[in-house]
Amino acid sequence: MKRYLLSLLGITMLSAALLPAGGAVAQGDTWTGWYGGVHGGYRWVDADFSSPAYTATVGGFLFAFPARNENYDLDSAIVGLQLGYNKKHPNSNWLWGIEGDFTWGWGDDSVANSGTLNTNFPTVGTINFQQFSEVEANWQATLRARLGWVDGPWLYYATAGIAWMDVEWRDSLAAQGVLGVAGAFSFNHSDDFTVVGLALGAGVEKELNNPLWRARLEYLYEHFGDSESVRHGATNPGQIGTLEIDDAHKIRIAISRKIGQ
Repeated sequence: MKRYLLSLLGITMLSAALLPAGGAVAQGDTWTGWYGGVHGGYRWVDADFSSPAYTATVGGFLFAFPARNENYDLDSAIVGLQLGYNKKHPNSNWLWGIEGDFTWGWGDDSVANSGTLNTNFPTVGTINFQQFSEVEANWQATLRARLGWVDGPWLYYATAGIAWMDVEWRDSLAAQGVLGVAGAFSFNHSDDFTVVGLALGAGVEKELNNPLWRARLEYLYEHFGDSESVRHGATNPGQIGTLEIDDAHKIRIAISRKIGQ
């Protein structure tokens, strides 16, 4: 987390340095200034859940539930908004910038498991269980610096900064006693949290016939290194498992317009 905060501090200092001192733009410079726009594309995200085996007491008997190792595919279409500022060097083709964006996504996946569990005395206690788990990747946001090279109406750039992603976890378990005194029971668990990571990417942007408007194609790679502890299983408040959001990959196109001109 410390390196993320240092990156954010560096981006904030860079954005302050890029703010226009007096609003003047070099003659012939159509890139310097604020802009805003919309984007859309596709996102690839994987999540992994793991938890050790455990025992739970049901009807006075101990039932041994198996370990879990599951993968969730959270790929989805995305749409969003971006806002940024560019500053072109007055005596060269270099361009610096700062950009923030907010993106909506609807990627979710689920895993269902079922089985039959016995106590040490199967004729005394036996249950059938069904377990259902779901992971959902929702909104994302990034705050990034940009460094590019202007070639006429074209801009080729690299970008780096911080990424956030909202994730939801849901887990339910229902069981029915088959033999013995174990009756029917069910448990439900849910959680919502935000993971933080680093964003890296590159893109190409082009001024349209009207230089106030630009179109771009962009790739972003986002690395989330944190694992979250989530509750699951046949106890209350629940067993503890680990949910890890793997790297995210995004391809998107965007349309932007200069603001204030």
